[in-house]
Amino acid sequence: MHYKRPATPTEAATRLWLFNRQTEKLASSRLWGAWTQGRDYDHESVVAFCTWFRPLVQRKDPISVIRLADSYALLPECPAKADAAERVAGIVEALNHETIFTQGGQAVTAIELFENYLYGDVVHADLQRLHWLSHWGMLEEGSFSQSTVFEHMAAVVDAAIAIVGAHRNLLELVPPEPLKRPAKLIFTVSFESKLMQSDFD
Repeated sequence: MHYKRPATPTEAATRLWLFNRQTEKLASSRLWGAWTQGRDYDHESVVAFCTWFRPLVQRKDPISVIRLADSYALLPECPAKADAAERVAGIVEALNHETIFTQGGQAVTAIELFENYLYGDVVHADLQRLHWLSHWGMLEEGSFSQSTVFEHMAAVVDAAIAIVGAHRNLLELVPPEPLKRPAKLIFTVSFESKLMQSDFD
């Protein structure tokens, strides 16, 4: 994936709308409900959550928090924009903070932790990352290491949820690109074809 900066305010607004949509999926997911309400969860819930979580932190994704500043640059100055930009900067700073884990003698940042976890086993399968996950016990359901990964994820999602309202206010100033209307599918079956079908029944 090659990242491209938004070229117009409408394109920038559309990315904010997509960010909100992705965040709302996470907030309504079974895993988020389990985390916030202290319920049990299964592996399928983890996979679904991680699949939706990935675009928010993937370096080259247009709706990643790492890239949202490019969208804000094309939108009008207002309190909502300032609030959102400040919150996003806080998330990006947290992603670059070191975690308790190491790799090759170096401390692993939160974004590197997510990349190892997502691309090592959950979303993709990478043997080198998988070895690292196994070394730290992250493949064991309910382990301290896996719980630590989830705590970092939850912090990002919680911060992203707090941005949704500011984005909505911005989208009132610059509407996103509207979705295309569903195509009308017209099915026609000729009387002759029905007769032919009945001959072979």
